[in-house]
Amino acid sequence: MAAVHRKVSFPAFLTRQLFGFMLLAILIMVANLVMLGVLMGRADGVVSPEGTTFTSRQATETVRHVAEELTEREDGSFATSDTARENLERMRGWAALVSAEGTVKWVGGVAPAVEEGASLSAADIAVIGRTGYYQGRPTFVWTRDDGVVLMSLPENSFVRLGATLPGDFLARLPLYVGVVILVNAMVVFLYVFVTQALAQRHIEPLSRALVDLSAGRPVDVSAGGALGLVADTLNEVSDIMRTKDRAREEWIHGVSHDIRTPLSLITGYADALAGDSGLPEKARSDAAFVRAQALRIKDLVFDLNAAARLEYDSQPLDSERIALPAMLRAVVTEYLNDLTPERYELSLEVGPEAATVCVTGDERLLKRAIQNAIQNAMNHNPQGCSIALRLNKGLDQTSGMHRAFVRVTDDGVGVSCDDLDRLQRKVENAAAGRPIQVSNRPAPPPRVVGAPTPPIDYLVMRQQQAEGFAKLADSEHGLGLQLVGRIAAAHGGSARVYSPAAGGFALMLCLPLD
Repeated sequence: MAAVHRKVSFPAFLTRQLFGFMLLAILIMVANLVMLGVLMGRADGVVSPEGTTFTSRQATETVRHVAEELTEREDGSFATSDTARENLERMRGWAALVSAEGTVKWVGGVAPAVEEGASLSAADIAVIGRTGYYQGRPTFVWTRDDGVVLMSLPENSFVRLGATLPGDFLARLPLYVGVVILVNAMVVFLYVFVTQALAQRHIEPLSRALVDLSAGRPVDVSAGGALGLVADTLNEVSDIMRTKDRAREEWIHGVSHDIRTPLSLITGYADALAGDSGLPEKARSDAAFVRAQALRIKDLVFDLNAAARLEYDSQPLDSERIALPAMLRAVVTEYLNDLTPERYELSLEVGPEAATVCVTGDERLLKRAIQNAIQNAMNHNPQGCSIALRLNKGLDQTSGMHRAFVRVTDDGVGVSCDDLDRLQRKVENAAAGRPIQVSNRPAPPPRVVGAPTPPIDYLVMRQQQAEGFAKLADSEHGLGLQLVGRIAAAHGGSARVYSPAAGGFALMLCLPLD
């Protein structure tokens, strides 16, 4: 027997997961770098004192412009260009020229904090250059040949933290941090969403494959990534199941073929002995009993073959258009012509609306389904009963479409509620394609209150069954009805067993109309 040898490699799975996490980390880092660049742009960007908007670069350009445009007049005073003066006033700042000796030679701008002629020491200039502040105001420095130019701007217009930042940057810092966190969360969510979507796309065929495998159907599934190993394993399991199914099917066909010849001999000799008037009545009765059991075995072999054929789809249905009324009349006629015992009464009733009902299907299998239902009634009512076949056309509440309904009803001993539920589950499981179940209970079906008392020969026969005399026939209890469910499902219909209100047992076959 073949064995599944491929396993999901844990190192390969771990490698894929680590690669995924590394990719996620790289995406987060890229997103953070982009956000950092945007924020730095904002940091070098905007400040609005009294409605005026400018940048730290503009401030540096302004102090350079003021220093370069500042010229000495003939009288020894200094003046700058109108453009430099207007830029300085627009920024609401002031500027001063401090000579190499520390004397303030020129002052301009808005509300200067120093006056011409004042003195600033070299230490003051060094502190201003190192800290970027003078009297709490951000100050920019530009050197000239004859000294340095200081430009002081309003308080909180810039914050000097090694880099020059707008004063409102720290106030907005929590917002920026929140934006960074939000972007990181969006990157993580996008990664998880994409990976889950991809996983879902690969998991769906695997889920369908598992459903098909549970129903015994072959699968051929493909999936990417780590799930590809799982898909390969499912395909190997499917191949093993198909191999086993083919072996079981061949075994069933082989046994069926080998049993036909001895079974035909048994039936023929038993029939001859049962009809030999020279034998005692007891011997003829025993021979008739042997013939009946041999015929049951023959039916059982046919059912096994039909079940294997439907279960493994080894042979397609031989579909044709079937007139149901004519087919049912042919089945009833066959039973009547085969000298059905007098204790059984067969009748057929076709509703006026179903007189021309036709379906598409395999007539041989549909006949077998009806025969199994009739034979089930006979097998479980050896004391005799009335068996009625009814054909109607009506609306199926489950599908909402009109269907053909074939009912086979008897007024025999019936079954208990528990056994009825158990039998219905078997029929439904068989219709769903699950393996046909076998019960080893030789116990007779319980009597329903008000049902006729079985004759003594029936009770004796049941006792013999309990002792194993007819174990083979009864060990397959429900096989025929399960086959009915499978045949109905193969034709797109359904089967249901129930107890009529008047007692007994009934089977209803629901088939789609042609």
